[in-house]
Amino acid sequence: MVGLLVFVTPFLASANPPCPYQECDGWNYLIHGRAGVLMIVIPLFLISVLVEAMVVRAFCKRGNIPRRLVWHDVLANVFSLPIAWFVVWEAFSVSGFWASLVAIELFAILFESSTLYFLNRRLVGWRWVAGVVIAANAASLLIGLVLQLMLKNGSGL
Repeated sequence: MVGLLVFVTPFLASANPPCPYQECDGWNYLIHGRAGVLMIVIPLFLISVLVEAMVVRAFCKRGNIPRRLVWHDVLANVFSLPIAWFVVWEAFSVSGFWASLVAIELFAILFESSTLYFLNRRLVGWRWVAGVVIAANAASLLIGLVLQLMLKNGSGL
């Protein structure tokens, strides 16, 4: 989920002037930072949720699992994004980009898997849920990487 946001947001936001505030991390950055950052993050979040929901839906269709699991995945994403973005990313940002990305994706996978399993434990097993969440997050991460490469190479959107 977060991979799309992490890879693409810096490239789209870099065209704006630097943050005039002393502290430009977390909420201050999004609210008072570079112009339009929220207008970048929200669409990317929606794309990420859509990609993950499509992956979960495909697994549900294949396994004859009710569609409500897709909505539970969307709910888990809505709750995991603020925690992942503002807590996990900030905690690991001193370790560098890749360490932060790994930490944030591991958190997202554990949080979303736990949420989906807790809400659907009578329908699906833990391994099935973990596999679906890993596949969904991998799809979002891959799309983020592709978009980053497109922006970096000047291919644009």
